[in-house]
Amino acid sequence: MRLLRCGPSRKPAWCGWSGSISCRLTRKGGLEKGPLSKMHFLGLGKWMIKQRMKKANVAPLEKLMTDFRELGGRVIACEMTMEIMGISREDLREDWIDEYGAVGTYIQEARESAITLFL
Repeated sequence: MRLLRCGPSRKPAWCGWSGSISCRLTRKGGLEKGPLSKMHFLGLGKWMIKQRMKKANVAPLEKLMTDFRELGGRVIACEMTMEIMGISREDLREDWIDEYGAVGTYIQEARESAITLFL
């Protein structure tokens, strides 16, 4: 869901003491901010991956997402996951969300698609 977060000022509802670690990981927002994965290593992991991406001439994540959208890719935000994680529609980048739905919505779209990806 990091991909879809708005700006650094957004703080999800579940950012209480029990979700403080998750909150710190997601409230930074954007594709270029925050840890890349659980293998963050105090920033070293992200730096190493970005260096490898650059060396391999892989486009930045924002560009990859833009290309995905231009090629007709669609994003369906799972409402059940959003509810469990305390993420509201205001927390997400509306320009990258095509539809909100649940498993049934995804299954229906997947049946009609040549390629699907579930994250």
